[in-house]
Amino acid sequence: MATNKGLGLPQQKGTFEIKGVVTNTLKENFYKESKTKTGKDFRSLNFGITFDKNQTLFVNLTGMPQDNVYFSKRGEKGEKPTTEKVAWKDRYTFRKEGYTLIGVNVGLEKTDNGKGVEVNDIKHLTPFDATKYISENLKDGISVYIRGNIEFSHYTNQGGDLQRNSKLVVTQVSMCKPVDFEATGFEPDASFAQPIVFNAVSKEDSRFNVEAKVVNYATVEDTNFAIENPKLADNFRKSLKPFYAIKVWGKIRTVKNTEVVEDNDASDGWGDKNPLEKLTGQYRKEFIITGADPESMDKDTYAEKEIEKAIDIMNTNDIAKKDFGETEDDWGSEDKIEGKKEDGDDVPW
Repeated sequence: MATNKGLGLPQQKGTFEIKGVVTNTLKENFYKESKTKTGKDFRSLNFGITFDKNQTLFVNLTGMPQDNVYFSKRGEKGEKPTTEKVAWKDRYTFRKEGYTLIGVNVGLEKTDNGKGVEVNDIKHLTPFDATKYISENLKDGISVYIRGNIEFSHYTNQGGDLQRNSKLVVTQVSMCKPVDFEATGFEPDASFAQPIVFNAVSKEDSRFNVEAKVVNYATVEDTNFAIENPKLADNFRKSLKPFYAIKVWGKIRTVKNTEVVEDNDASDGWGDKNPLEKLTGQYRKEFIITGADPESMDKDTYAEKEIEKAIDIMNTNDIAKKDFGETEDDWGSEDKIEGKKEDGDDVPW
C-alpha cells in the first residue's frame, strides 16, 4: 500500500461497476469544452446509466492536456507491472511491445477479431481524449458496462452550508449485451468496493447507518453507508472500533430526495396540520454494504492521532489555497483495479 504523499496516510481508493442502458446524452451538459483558470483546454462528460426500473446513476469524466502520460506493462507472475513515462505529444506514436496507456479504456465500436467474430474495438485513451471519443460514439439506449473510481468530496454552498458529495469517475466504457429489465431473473448490476475508516454503526428505522471516513490524496472525507442485514450490522458493532480500517463492498442505489412540509390547506379545528413528504426533484446515491473482508481489518494505520494529523495537514493546505491560489493536478497518478482486467476482455460482446 503506497503512502499518501499529500496527507501521510495510504489513500483509500474505491471502485464501482455498473451495467445498464445509457441516457441523457442529448442534455446540454453531456459534453463540454472550456478553459481552466490558467488557460488550459478542459473537457467534461456527464451521462446517466439506467441499471434498473426507475434507477439511474450519473457518471463523470474530465480531462485536460498533461505534461506526460504513462504506459504500463503487466509483470510476470508474482512481479509488479513496469511503467514508461512518455511526453504528451508522443502518446499516439509510442510503441513498445506489451505496453498499454494508463487511462480510460473504451469499446464503443465493433471490429472483427480475425476469426470472423465481431468484438468491441478496445482503445486506451487519456481522459482528455476519451471524453471527446465517448461524446462522439455514445448514444441513448446503448447497453454498456462501466467501471471506475469513487471520489468522495465536500464543498461549501452559497448559503455557507457544508455539502458532501460522491462522484463516479469513469475508467472504462464498453458495449455489452442488451440489458433487459423485464427479463426473467433480471438482477440490477450496480456495485461498489471501498476501504473505509470505521466510526460507528447505529439503527435507523428498519436498517443501520454506518458512519465512516475515507482518506483521499488531499482530504479526509466523512461518509455514510447503510446496512440492511442485521447480522452484518451486529458483527460491525462487535468487531470494529472507531478508527479501524476495513474493506467493504455492496450495491449502489438511487433514492429520490424528499423534505417534510406541512399541509397548509388542512381545515382549522381538526387537530395538527398534516406533515407531507415533498419531492425535491433530485436523487442521491446510497451505498448499501452487503459484505466486508475481516482479513483487511487494520487497527493501527488510521489511528485517531494519525487521522488528526492528516486533518491538520488538510486544513493547512486549504488555508494555503485561499491565500495563494489553487494549483492544478499533475495528472501523473496511475489507476489500477486489483484483480480486474484493464483492457475490457471481461466484456467481449
